[in-house]
Amino acid sequence: MSTPTRRESELLLENLELRAQLEEAEETLRAIRAGEVDALVMGERVYTLKSAETPYRVMVEAMNEGAATLLGDGTMIYANRRLAEMLGASLQELLGAPLRRFVALGDLAVFDTMLAQGQQCSSKGELTLQGAAGPAVPVQLSCNVLGAAGPGAVCVVATELTERKRAEERAQQFNTELEQRIAERTAELHSRNRELESMNRNMIGRELRMIELKREINELCRQAGQPPRYERFVEAEQPA
Repeated sequence: MSTPTRRESELLLENLELRAQLEEAEETLRAIRAGEVDALVMGERVYTLKSAETPYRVMVEAMNEGAATLLGDGTMIYANRRLAEMLGASLQELLGAPLRRFVALGDLAVFDTMLAQGQQCSSKGELTLQGAAGPAVPVQLSCNVLGAAGPGAVCVVATELTERKRAEERAQQFNTELEQRIAERTAELHSRNRELESMNRNMIGRELRMIELKREINELCRQAGQPPRYERFVEAEQPA
């Protein structure tokens, strides 16, 4: 077996270095496509790989509202953690599943209408989401066209209304109790008024009866030739 010449050794070494660089470049491209790197260092410069949408994705993940991206048939291709919390499900359970599956039975027609409107322009309404394990969650659902995700795609934002509903229920209960107290107080006042009116009628009737009795006594005194006992009624009793 012949020994490689110096030139052949140099070419072989150069070939190995080029292969290593090529493999490194291919691995870098794979990592970039998979989202496993945030930046590249080229010479003395650093190039970030974060796209313009990254800050918005971070914001969507951090916000207190549930958010999802739906295909035209309502299948979820993206959902944030808040929506998963609302539905009591994992993100893996949500991705690839229709959002309609998590809508309360009585609100399915409302959801279908909102989704159809949202695919044209935008829509908003209230309905109840119901996960397999978690409690029912009243939400305000907003749907907007998201053409970048494909024909009929929609961006959905769900704002939980549990606290607002509780506040409304407390306010309604307070108003009901207040109206009941007002009605009871009004009935009590009417009853007291009726009692007072009855007492007044009795007192007036008693006074009139006393006046009649005093006049009768004065008449008896006159007939007996005695002075009237109640001078107050004498002048009023004199004939014209």
